[in-house]
Amino acid sequence: MPREVSGHSYDNDCDADCNICGDVRWVPGHSYDNDCDADCNICGDVREPGEHRYYYACDTNCLACGELTRPDAIHLSNSASCADGVCLYGCGTFMPATDGHKYECYYEQAPTCSQSGVYYYLCVQCGDAYEEYPSATGNHTYDNNCDANCNTCGQPREPGEHQYYYDCDTNCLVCGELTRPEAIHVSNNHPCRDGVCMYGCGTAMPATGEHQYYYACDTNCVACGELTRPDAIHVSDSASCTDGVCLYGCGTAMPATDGHKYECYYEIAPTCGQNGAYFYQCLQCGDSYEEYPSATGNHTYDNDCDDNCNTCGEPREPGEHQYYYDCDTDCRVCGELTRPEAIHVSNARPCLDGVCLYGCGTAMPATDGHKYECFYEQAPTCSQSGAYYYQCVQCGDSYEEYPSATGNHTYDNACDANCNTCGDVRDVPGHTDADNSGRCDSCRILMQPAKICFATASLEGNIAINFYTLLSDEVIADPDNAYMQFTMANGPVIKVLVSEAVYGELNGETYYMFTCSVNAKEMADDVICQFFYEGGSTAEITYNVKEYGNYIINNNDDASAKAMAQAMLNYGAASQLHFGHNTENLANAELGTPDYSNVTIEGYNAEVGQGTELAKLYSASLILKSETTLRFFFKVDSSVENFTVMLNGEALEVNVRSGLHYVDVVGIAAKDLDKAVTLTINDGTTTADVSFNPMSYCQGVLNDTTGAFDAEMKDLVAALYLYNQAAKEYFKEG
Repeated sequence: MPREVSGHSYDNDCDADCNICGDVRWVPGHSYDNDCDADCNICGDVREPGEHRYYYACDTNCLACGELTRPDAIHLSNSASCADGVCLYGCGTFMPATDGHKYECYYEQAPTCSQSGVYYYLCVQCGDAYEEYPSATGNHTYDNNCDANCNTCGQPREPGEHQYYYDCDTNCLVCGELTRPEAIHVSNNHPCRDGVCMYGCGTAMPATGEHQYYYACDTNCVACGELTRPDAIHVSDSASCTDGVCLYGCGTAMPATDGHKYECYYEIAPTCGQNGAYFYQCLQCGDSYEEYPSATGNHTYDNDCDDNCNTCGEPREPGEHQYYYDCDTDCRVCGELTRPEAIHVSNARPCLDGVCLYGCGTAMPATDGHKYECFYEQAPTCSQSGAYYYQCVQCGDSYEEYPSATGNHTYDNACDANCNTCGDVRDVPGHTDADNSGRCDSCRILMQPAKICFATASLEGNIAINFYTLLSDEVIADPDNAYMQFTMANGPVIKVLVSEAVYGELNGETYYMFTCSVNAKEMADDVICQFFYEGGSTAEITYNVKEYGNYIINNNDDASAKAMAQAMLNYGAASQLHFGHNTENLANAELGTPDYSNVTIEGYNAEVGQGTELAKLYSASLILKSETTLRFFFKVDSSVENFTVMLNGEALEVNVRSGLHYVDVVGIAAKDLDKAVTLTINDGTTTADVSFNPMSYCQGVLNDTTGAFDAEMKDLVAALYLYNQAAKEYFKEG
């Protein structure tokens, strides 16, 4: 016995396709809280949300959804942060002074050990300024303990004594300078023999070649004993005119000649720190004498700043360097560059002419001019003058500019009568729709409550015509009263409410799709479409499947699409001829008469009697008069009272005719007509599966030799078979 089934099953209220049988229903579409909402309230489907909108640039929350979408948006004061103001974005928010002046140093001269520093500060917000003059640090720096002058200012001091390892060292251990140029190595041996320095430095002292003698008249070296001066002679210690002895001290008697004639043969004049030495000898007898005048003690210096004697190099405490002005780099006493860091400092800002503030009179011209920055800006609009406030960040000089209103009003489009900025009203022409899109060419407003824009045909399952329509917000708000009306050629009138339509976005437009199903024999029949809404309706639109099929054949570059459209129209024409419907206007009239004589259908043999004791397949047939319907006839065990018939998990309605049960499977897509359909019969205890391939019926009709089917019926199933093959190729199914 048939029993009541649960009906179609869908994932949610937005789901248009039944999970069990694939049947398509009309759904009202997704529902969102606002334009910014990305998730459907019904099914959770995610869409691309609209952009958030704001009144002012400082708004943090969206006008549409009210959510915090710009947490980083802030109010900006129209005044410096050290003064009260209001938000410059126009929201009117009071902006009190924040953290006082923000001073930045724009000129800096750090203090040194002997010179005061200079710092000029300026508030970068309002231009307020002040100055600081820190005192000299007094912290002199020297290279080492021997350094007598400060590296920075040249200030002299009493240096430490130079240090040496050996008495023969000429350079100081501390500073590395040549401080004892007179120091020499002294051999520990006679000059005529090799030796080492007697001061312990280890320096090798080769023989100098000079022999040593006791007396100037000695011919033999007292060190090596060799005859080294065979030409040495005795010289009298008396004048050549008196007797004497050898003046070299050897005691040799030297008779007088003609008197002494002395000449100085060695002379060292006394200096400020060293005694003199004069050696005299008689040219006749060799008599000699010596003089040793004392040091003068008169040191000589270049000037008061000189700390070393020009003659002996003895250091002294020099006088301090003297300067006329704090900006002088050279000492006025010695003329040396002793303060290289000293500079002239202007008594004015860098953008103004001045003179050196240290009193030297040096002119200090402006350096790079004023540096103006705009601290308040209000751009001019079409009807209001602007305002710009500028201030020099160096000297605080300021000026203002007030540019005139531009007079350039801005509008959203050619149809907008009010200026977006000032609200000024202008005369605008009426809306135009040159492209017949239903929307104004300029402002894109929908010019009537509804506009039927274009139509297509659905070819995957049942053949249908889809009319794509633009609807105004007022019509969309009345979904249960506004409707699309279809008037079929054979008389029926069908109404589809807006609430039953499917809608979606295409090329930036939201279209509502109203679908009218068409039987195969009706492909050449005109369907009259007209939309009705409160207070009016659209003009009638006429369309048919034949027109759409011919459009695909003539305009589509896809060969498989053209082949499927041609097979579809041939199938429609065969259906017209078989059922005697509108044969004066065949669907394939522009394509010529097809030849089905070579069409063969094989490999789809049906197995009648399949099943179990519960139920067995009796027969099956393909109904082509209206929708493509596969009808199963089966026998059920007489002892079974209740059972269900399921297709893909969905219960089918069971009918009874002549003692046989049957069910109808409707809406089989053209590409699926060669696929077996399996039904499951269940009585709660046992199950039976029965299968039938729609093409088995077509094979039986085409290959019949009993005369049960006329030629038109055979042409119809042949055309259906070719339509199935073309659809499979188009949808790329094997």
